[in-house]
Amino acid sequence: MPKGSQLTEELALVETDELILITPDGSRRVNAGEVSSLKAIGEGQTVQDVTVSRSLGVSYTNSTGKSIVVKVIVTTDTSGNLHVSNGGIASYTTLTQGTWRECSFIVKNGDTYSVSVDAGIASVQKWIETRA
Repeated sequence: MPKGSQLTEELALVETDELILITPDGSRRVNAGEVSSLKAIGEGQTVQDVTVSRSLGVSYTNSTGKSIVVKVIVTTDTSGNLHVSNGGIASYTTLTQGTWRECSFIVKNGDTYSVSVDAGIASVQKWIETRA
C-alpha cells in the first residue's frame, strides 16, 4: 500500500497455513483452522419470528455463539421514545401517536439487548431475529 494511503476495507492475505486479516485498526493472524469460524452474519442462521417470546423492557442475552440481527416493529398510543439498549450502548428514536416505528441492530455474542418505550401503551407488532 502506498505511503500515506488509508485502508478503508478489510483485506485478506494468505501465507501458507495462516490467514492475515488487515483491517483499518491493524492486522491479526488467524490459523487456517480458525478460518471456518469467520462466517458472515446470516450464514448458518435463519430468520426467526420470536414475537411471542419477547417483551418490551426485558433484557435478553445473545448466547448463540455468533452475532445476531434483531428487528423490532412497535406501535404506541401516544408520543414518546423507542429505546434500544445493546451491549451497554443506548439509543432511541421518537414515536408519534398512532404510528409504528421499526428498529434494527446487531447484537454480538454474549451481549445483552432490550427494547422499551418511555410513554403510553406500546405493542410489539413483530420481533424478528436472524440467529442459529
